[in-house]
Amino acid sequence: MAEEDALRAEHRALDREMLRTREYQRLATSLGASLADGRCTLAEAVAGLGRSARAQDPAWLARLRQSYGCRSDRECLAAGLIRRAVASRGHCPRLAGQVAGRLGDAFRAEYGRLPPEELVSQPHEPRAGPGGGVADLRPPCAGGGTRHPSPGPERKAP
Repeated sequence: MAEEDALRAEHRALDREMLRTREYQRLATSLGASLADGRCTLAEAVAGLGRSARAQDPAWLARLRQSYGCRSDRECLAAGLIRRAVASRGHCPRLAGQVAGRLGDAFRAEYGRLPPEELVSQPHEPRAGPGGGVADLRPPCAGGGTRHPSPGPERKAP
């Protein structure tokens, strides 16, 4: 009986952890898109993310600091938000570059140094299309950006 109670308690704890993680992921994705669109500042997005339950967990914040190599928890939250904002524009390298530059400048203004380089340089990785060929599955760039289509099953390379 005690073993079953312990397993139930562990199950409830894991469920709570998963809920905190999902809440954080949804919030970070939403705030990253808002940053990319210019609907909020980096400081506002960091403050919003900092109020989440996940951002109050010292063990998780320690892992985040280790992952990003930032000096403070707020820098780490900002770094993660920049990564999400740039990734939200990954379908268009020109737009992703503009977002990375703007948010890199905001990071520097807020924290006195540049963000980690890997956050502001997100190379596009082509995805395999149907039939194993490489296909450009990205939506077209807004505002006249360019796409580089790859031959798919219906289109053969010359």
